[in-house]
Amino acid sequence: MNLKSDVQRAMPAAFFRALTCATVFLTTAYAFAQSPYHIRYKALGNLVLNVEMDPDSQVAGRVRAGTKGIKLHWCEPDIPLDAWNKATDVDARHTVLAGRWCQVEIGNIVGNVRAEMLSPE
Repeated sequence: MNLKSDVQRAMPAAFFRALTCATVFLTTAYAFAQSPYHIRYKALGNLVLNVEMDPDSQVAGRVRAGTKGIKLHWCEPDIPLDAWNKATDVDARHTVLAGRWCQVEIGNIVGNVRAEMLSPE
């Protein structure tokens, strides 16, 4: 019996088990810690997308109420991940969005909107 060759054969299996466990752990952690920037939103009303985070700035585009698939790029002030994850339903998450300006992308239009005009899908 060659102990060295037995250990070498066991290493790939042990490595694979460890890698599988790590993948499951990270996937589970991600599922519970979902970022507000990795989900899609819908427009609660007709949106005017401004070039700047200012309602008086130039208009970049317009979107109808009910439009879905809106991507959030970033918000000012930023959305705290802990507050976002504590908000477990759509209404609570809408409350977390309130008071922020966010840069969004809808199709080929990029602009800034008041976050309270958005709701997670």
